[in-house]
Amino acid sequence: MRHLVGISLAALLLASVGNHAVAAPAAETSVAYIGFACALSSPVEASVRIGRSMANAAQLAVDAANRQKIRINGKEVTFELLTQNDNSDLRTAPIVAEYFVKRGVIGVIGHGNSGTSMAASAVYSRAGIPQLAPSASSRAYTQQGFQTTFRMVGNTEKGGKYLAEYAVQTAGLKRIAVIDNGIASGHAFAETFAQAVRAQGAEITSHDSVSYKTSDFSSVLSAAKNNNPDAIFWGGLYDQAVMLVQAMQRLNINVPLISGANSIISPRFPKQAGTVANQIISLEASQPIEKLKGWKNFQRGYEEDFGSYIDPYAPLAYDAAQVLIAAVKQANSLAPDKITAALHSIRFNGLTGAIAFNGEGDLVAPVFSIYALRNQQWQLLQVIDGK
Repeated sequence: MRHLVGISLAALLLASVGNHAVAAPAAETSVAYIGFACALSSPVEASVRIGRSMANAAQLAVDAANRQKIRINGKEVTFELLTQNDNSDLRTAPIVAEYFVKRGVIGVIGHGNSGTSMAASAVYSRAGIPQLAPSASSRAYTQQGFQTTFRMVGNTEKGGKYLAEYAVQTAGLKRIAVIDNGIASGHAFAETFAQAVRAQGAEITSHDSVSYKTSDFSSVLSAAKNNNPDAIFWGGLYDQAVMLVQAMQRLNINVPLISGANSIISPRFPKQAGTVANQIISLEASQPIEKLKGWKNFQRGYEEDFGSYIDPYAPLAYDAAQVLIAAVKQANSLAPDKITAALHSIRFNGLTGAIAFNGEGDLVAPVFSIYALRNQQWQLLQVIDGK
């Protein structure tokens, strides 16, 4: 069983100092480096688990491509995945990006969330290197005017609308308290959801922001409880969602939690949160993995190499690597600018479905899935074609 581990930040910093950085490979070289960046070691276990699973999936795609002995401009090319740990930190992400530029990567898969993806994106744009984010759903990521930004998931502008429609029209929730994690992506998702709730004729009873580092939700939940909401919406990441659910149960707030946190539908969530009395309604900006064509083959190959845990976002990282390599073949070049141009016109059938990007780098035909946690089990409620 293989285990992928990112280079430490200390090694990264050493590699990027002075004149000792590795020179960018010429376009005709036989080795093509692909960057992968996410949280690969961190005090937050969930972020690391997601990051490592996505890194493993990207490596599977690279290995499969190398078995094909792909030739570019008449010369056989070997693809090599360079993994880097950004600690899910907004300050570290641009340092990782600069390292990838110095290494001469042809493209980057990452980063692990909208905040770190956006923090690194300007570096890639200046270098002309395409960036494919497997799990960055914030609408703002592809609204920066960069030709190099692409995403593998549906964006929050659409996702927030669909989640609000389900909450109000199907679940019958009319009074909803909103809490977000205080960073741009989480706040924007919460605002989108709140606007869509109001458009459905329902009420936002309160909207509060907390620090993305906080573990204490007592005061904000107590304040929200005073307004007697039918549900609470969380605009933030997985790790805090666990603590938020636990706090709701301690405070006897017995209403549903609505969330779009990445990978919350993992079976590990109810194990970490404990026995969850609250119903949880969650949006995932992708297709249900059990409905993916080729899922069983992917699952078998992944488990043989890396073990049994496959994060829900791993197939998206796999397809990010696949579509990047497909763009290399279409461009018949290892030049990042030509690969970027190819990505803007590519039509590729991947594990997660048909992949094509609009002018901003968003998916042309994103799919969203809505789940509910009931009796400690995730149940698929609805699949939405977001075209």
